[in-house]
Amino acid sequence: MRTIIIYTLAILLVQLGRSQSFYVGSGGIISINSGNVLYIDNNATIDASGTITVKSSATTSASLLVTGSATGNIAYKRHIKDTDWHLVAAPVSSQSINDFVTDTSNSINTSGAMYAVATYNNSNTSSNRWEYYTNAPGAGNFVNGKGYSTNRTAIGDYTFEGAMPNSDVSVSLTTSSGSFYWSALGNPFPSFLPANSGAKANNILDQNSSVLDPSYTALYFWNGVTPINLLTMQVLHYRLLPDRVLW
Repeated sequence: MRTIIIYTLAILLVQLGRSQSFYVGSGGIISINSGNVLYIDNNATIDASGTITVKSSATTSASLLVTGSATGNIAYKRHIKDTDWHLVAAPVSSQSINDFVTDTSNSINTSGAMYAVATYNNSNTSSNRWEYYTNAPGAGNFVNGKGYSTNRTAIGDYTFEGAMPNSDVSVSLTTSSGSFYWSALGNPFPSFLPANSGAKANNILDQNSSVLDPSYTALYFWNGVTPINLLTMQVLHYRLLPDRVLW
């Protein structure tokens, strides 16, 4: 078994890094730049004073994959290229919403008492389906696999910090007869996720087709210009970037 142990130094990973076991000790710093991959084919342990940071750019992202257990926290940096509204999902499982919106480096916009972080509630009327956080200290954590609408005051990076999810993530959807059935979901992992059969046989659409409306068995994305982009099971080879949101 090959084990990589990192103590008190910085490593810049390029292209593809692979290890059978990985330990980041106190003061160790790992930075995975956009477009690069760190694949750990066993367990990963990150000391409380160690750091693994997964970075993205305006067009792509780095990936961190762990096949075994993952102990300790990671950071994921989602680059936001403008001050438009963006749909994001937290690729960690224990990021406090209050800590996120009050972190000045995240540059979260505000309007009165409202923070520019919102969840989608399909049971509300059409003009009130986005619910904005106004009492951030009581907001709890981002829900893994759930999509959020966000807005920054300046170009920059969102930083999500918390435990790395590395097992299946399920999201409960609340609907009732006659309600609006759309929901905002997102990639809950700090790695690319196969979206359709063109990307991989085991993919989001195939695994969830039984709970989707048979007339709308597809993924819909907001591209900032048009309301939706349709991706059916039969077209394209598509992998969902970390923290990206779908409908």
